[in-house]
Amino acid sequence: MPLTTQQSEAPAEISLGRRLLNFQTLISFAVAFAVLYFLLTKVDIDLQQTAMVLRGTNLPLYLLAFLVYYLTFPLRGWRWRILLLNAQFDDPPPVRDLTEITFLSYFANTLAPAKLGDLYRGYLLGRNAGVSFPKTMGTILAERFIALVVLFALVGAISLVGFGGQLPEIISQILGVSFLLVVVGVIGLLVMKGVRGFVRNILPTRLKSFYIRLEEGIFLSFQRFPLLLALTVLIWAMEGARLFFAARSLNLALDPLTTVFIALGAALLTTLPFTPAGLGFVESAIVAMLLLAGSLGLVRGMTKSLALSVALLDRLVCYWGLLFFGTVVYILSKKTK
Repeated sequence: MPLTTQQSEAPAEISLGRRLLNFQTLISFAVAFAVLYFLLTKVDIDLQQTAMVLRGTNLPLYLLAFLVYYLTFPLRGWRWRILLLNAQFDDPPPVRDLTEITFLSYFANTLAPAKLGDLYRGYLLGRNAGVSFPKTMGTILAERFIALVVLFALVGAISLVGFGGQLPEIISQILGVSFLLVVVGVIGLLVMKGVRGFVRNILPTRLKSFYIRLEEGIFLSFQRFPLLLALTVLIWAMEGARLFFAARSLNLALDPLTTVFIALGAALLTTLPFTPAGLGFVESAIVAMLLLAGSLGLVRGMTKSLALSVALLDRLVCYWGLLFFGTVVYILSKKTK
């Protein structure tokens, strides 16, 4: 039977300020800016031409990229509430509060590598709602697994449709990485379920309680799966729409399949633990995939300057914009106090 006690077992404090200034984070930003420097100086991109392209940005269309991206957060909050209800949390916070916490977690991901935001999200909910931290983390892990499976399925299907089964090497590598992550996740869940009795017997009492709650949070979360699946597909589609409007603001016509593929490929790279939210690697990948699409005849008029301009506008929405708005919300939010 699932445990119903909602005792908060979160860490005493997670300080974003301390995380930002620690050695690992500083190194990750150094790596990110080194990658960006290489992209800007070693790939023969005309920066003056890039500046001219950016000056021609259609602002109303570009604002739609901001709008469609930030509208994903209420959907993420709604999805998380469904997961919490599945995991038998009594009266979880409303979607509004969960949206705020989720937004703050994405903000945390812009400051530190290795998806610190997921840990921070569980910490904030545990501190503000007095719920079990490990069980909350179980719902977050389940959410990440569902999102990854949907991501792999969408990228794979779009690749086969868009490239007729003859996949370029970079696309095959992206698919291979995502497939490996899915396989590792599935095996991890099966092993966790298969040895749960053994693990519970050998763990010390304190760790046993933590493990049982984490396990409950993961396995109970998969109820109401069709609704979770639909929300996840919609969120990923809106990620693609963000890139579509960023490209259209530069008068670049990307077809929907190519747009969604590039956006989802970039989203996959945000999971890399080396830099905050994949900073440096994501920009480079967007440029590479746009240039590849141009060379394959999927996009007309593609140049290096145009590809870089699209990447910069897209990341201004979902990284630098998130860093700015997240700082404002972090300062004003009662949940961080």
